[in-house]
Amino acid sequence: MRVIPIILAQHAEDAAVLWGRRAAAVNAPHFNVMFLQRLDDQLEAHLDGLRVAGEDGWQTALAAFEDVGGAGEVFALSVLAVGHDDTSRMPALIEAVQSNPRELIPGAVSGIGWLPRAALHGKVSPMLSSRDPVTRAIGIGACAVHRVDPKGLMAQFLEDVLPVRQRALRLAGELGRADMLTQVQAHVADPDPWTAYWAAWSGVLLGDRGASLDHLLHVAEAGGRHGHAALRCALPARGREAGGHWLDRQGTDLRATLLKIDGYAILGDVSAVPWLIDQMGAVETAQKAGEAFTTITGLDLELEDA
Repeated sequence: MRVIPIILAQHAEDAAVLWGRRAAAVNAPHFNVMFLQRLDDQLEAHLDGLRVAGEDGWQTALAAFEDVGGAGEVFALSVLAVGHDDTSRMPALIEAVQSNPRELIPGAVSGIGWLPRAALHGKVSPMLSSRDPVTRAIGIGACAVHRVDPKGLMAQFLEDVLPVRQRALRLAGELGRADMLTQVQAHVADPDPWTAYWAAWSGVLLGDRGASLDHLLHVAEAGGRHGHAALRCALPARGREAGGHWLDRQGTDLRATLLKIDGYAILGDVSAVPWLIDQMGAVETAQKAGEAFTTITGLDLELEDA
């Protein structure tokens, strides 16, 4: 098959960019299902361009990762490696992720989630039993995105090395493994902040309204990478009235104001709409306040020419 290298390079670049755009869009209030479907179709078209090019497409995706090294490039590698007829491409995928596991495991797992479950036959079980912790972490992530319970292996994964333990803690909540709650709660005080976060996140999902919920609210107040996700999990668990009171007690500085905007949107608090309208008048808070307004009311500000 004759290929055009510059076209393949464009497929690889666009696939990585569109994956990042889609990751942001799935939680954005101004993206509806129709727009997400368009993104999915565009992304799949670029992946298919790499896929039909066979080995040339694979080598182009590898070159793109070597050049950029981002999670979007790993996503494309994952789709092409795990979706391949055999496992010959898997070592290259694992090696790529090992260069920066914390940042790249999500891209690899997302690529597995993009594939139909039938394409994973015979590929995930060896990951779960691998001696390499990064490989095991990807395997646990594969279980999560396809909602497959590793059953008896969960207990040992929760006490495994760091990247495996973190992903297993998250999986316990995603699968609703209430039988693992005590073991999950034991990690809320872990000195590693990411481990403690995922333990608290799953603890709340599994019913803990004590230390796990308190920890998530603390993470939300501090902001950072998991601040918004912590807020999305903690506020509904706290309850609409109690969650609203907690938000009302936050300060008036910019960080606290942005936190409250996010929080009122999560709770769907109609009483906060007048305050949100006021926040639309400030440059620092206008976009986020507009998004919260749309989330609560369902009105499309662009369509309404507001």
